[in-house]
Amino acid sequence: MPTIAVLGAGPGLGLAVAKRFGTGGYDVVLVARRSEALADHVARLGANGVGAEAVAPFGGRVIMPFMATKPAKAMLRRAGM
Repeated sequence: MPTIAVLGAGPGLGLAVAKRFGTGGYDVVLVARRSEALADHVARLGANGVGAEAVAPFGGRVIMPFMATKPAKAMLRRAGM
């Protein structure tokens, strides 16, 4: 199944994009700086039949290039690689 990463997965546009692609047959990886709302987003997507995973690799800290490995690993996992 194809996988999409939604960067900046907030409650508005990010969640809408995730839902659109998810209902279109994509697995979804939600990526955001903070993890507070991501569990709720995953639950909302799951209620719509969308397989999703949440990743908050940055913890509100300055983004360093090596921190992007968490979302990349989640995408590979969702893609079955």
